[in-house]
Amino acid sequence: MPKLSPVGWDNSPEQTEISLRDFFEKAHINIKKDDDTSYVTFENINFERKKDAGLSVNLKDAILNQKSILTKIYADVVKVTNGKRKTVAKQVLIGHVPQLIEGRGTYLISGSEYNVVSQLRRDSSSYVGLDNNQNVYAEFNLAKGRNFDIVLDPIDSLFYVEIGTSRILIKVLADALGMTGDEFKKIVGEQFYKANWDLISDSKFEQNYRKLYGKLYEYKDEDVRSIPFETLKQAVKEYYTTTKVDPSTTKYLYDIESKRVDKELLGATLKKFLAVNSGEEAPVDTDDLYYQRLYPPQLLFKDRLERLLPEISNKLRF
Repeated sequence: MPKLSPVGWDNSPEQTEISLRDFFEKAHINIKKDDDTSYVTFENINFERKKDAGLSVNLKDAILNQKSILTKIYADVVKVTNGKRKTVAKQVLIGHVPQLIEGRGTYLISGSEYNVVSQLRRDSSSYVGLDNNQNVYAEFNLAKGRNFDIVLDPIDSLFYVEIGTSRILIKVLADALGMTGDEFKKIVGEQFYKANWDLISDSKFEQNYRKLYGKLYEYKDEDVRSIPFETLKQAVKEYYTTTKVDPSTTKYLYDIESKRVDKELLGATLKKFLAVNSGEEAPVDTDDLYYQRLYPPQLLFKDRLERLLPEISNKLRF
């Protein structure tokens, strides 16, 4: 059976507000890049629902005029510098959230009525499976951070990290996670080490590092070519320290407890990949309910905001 998330299950405005309040109170938006000592957060989160949203006259007006029925979110904006907190604004409107129309169990957005139901989400971890063509691949499904796959080109024996439509050499990811060449060789063997590490030129290595940075920080809309290589490398390494996966799932799959994408998880995934590729082990059935978690609507809203936080932070100006 899928695991139940530890929240209330009576899809109600109160449950959504509890979930969103928890998100905003824990949100830290850095004022300066790479400076965790100075950030903005929120306190005293309050919600103002649209009154009488469920009345037929209000529903008709929203549908005919393509309006949305929304709850307003207010909060105190707090600036934190070296542990000292200062409230810089009180009860500022910081956003809106679709309002559940009680009695109907739906949301009205731009004149259209939607029903948001609980959804199954796969636990965050890496999974080694087979695609529709029976090719082995590893899927990294993250709780925080951008998802990616690892695939193998059988012709040139090269492992690639796939993010969207981009393919990046595995050596770049391994380096970003602190894996050495000797550690990589021990995991994959001499043949794959030579193709994926030894024969990769410095120029190709840098080119792929820049490509990976561009995918991870796509929301910044930067000219990746103008960033000093060492600065860019450090940013990629720091990115992966902030990723999150479920340690209980990685323990079950690989007998290691990883809380983020680290070299231990990458190494265990590559070992499993090669074992499945050679027919020594079976692939993981990613549709097995053991790996699923049931998310109610209120957690889906929170999850969406958590994934958008880096983009939101980049657009804020202080």
